[in-house]
Amino acid sequence: TSATKGRPVRFDNGIFVYPAVTLGVGHNDNVAGTQVNKVSSSITTLRPEVVAELKRQGDRYTLSYAGNYGWYGSSSDDDFDYHEVMLSGDNYFTSRARLGWQAGYVKRSDPKGSNDAGAGKYPNEWHAPTLRVLGKYGAAGAMGRVELEGNWMQKRYLNNRTTTRAQDVDLTTLTGRFYYR
Repeated sequence: TSATKGRPVRFDNGIFVYPAVTLGVGHNDNVAGTQVNKVSSSITTLRPEVVAELKRQGDRYTLSYAGNYGWYGSSSDDDFDYHEVMLSGDNYFTSRARLGWQAGYVKRSDPKGSNDAGAGKYPNEWHAPTLRVLGKYGAAGAMGRVELEGNWMQKRYLNNRTTTRAQDVDLTTLTGRFYYR
């Protein structure tokens, strides 16, 4: 997990909460990213974020939510709402053995024309549960360290299924590393 930014709201039970919100106003001169029939529009975005963190006996646990909402003034079909929820942990078993892990859920959409699944009336929306585990063995300052990392994601499109079905993907990776000083 990564350290959070800003000043937290602290609770008596040891939980720190880091809230944030960003408001953006802008203009996009080609919302659909096309060569012809370009649509120009103002855009307003709202990005709420909240991170809750608990530290216990050297371990850290984090629950986070990040949203990204966008509204186009002249192209409401391209409005979006993205969500990302993550539960993460850093566990220290000994001075040599550590484990970092994360489980999450992501919901987003692809901009029109950004992939070969065709451009329907609405952007191609997708969601994906994710898992990540990183184990490390090796003391600070040791001659060597071993790491083993695993990642899993199952991306599924939610709309325009006649053209997006082939874009669904399952991703599993396993990586091993050895560091020698």
